[in-house]
Amino acid sequence: MRNEVIDESTGEVLDVGELRFSCFRHTDGVKWVSLLNYNQLRAMHYLAWKMSNNGTIHLSGKKKSDMMSFLEVKERQYNKILSQLMSLDMIRRITNGHYMVNPSVIFRGSASSFGFKVREYNNLKYKK
Repeated sequence: MRNEVIDESTGEVLDVGELRFSCFRHTDGVKWVSLLNYNQLRAMHYLAWKMSNNGTIHLSGKKKSDMMSFLEVKERQYNKILSQLMSLDMIRRITNGHYMVNPSVIFRGSASSFGFKVREYNNLKYKK
């Protein structure tokens, strides 16, 4: 990913590199936002920033420590936040340290891939 270079005096984009977009979905309203406390919302922002294009993120090693630094929490509080996000159906654990973000909340990709990602997330949700 490359960064944009913006002329601060005019707001003009001088150089556009590779752009990455994540969107917080609002088509079904923003009720999900009101369910989150400050740290949970900040955690979702971090996940939107760092998740891969398929909606997953590995939160182990450096990424785990980076997220803890971003949230300014220690490991116990970090684990509590992740557990709360799973309880609120914001994320699902795929394997230990590997999560998928609910695409109905934060989505990255094309409109045509949205349905596939929702089905993939729901399959994780109902796996035993």
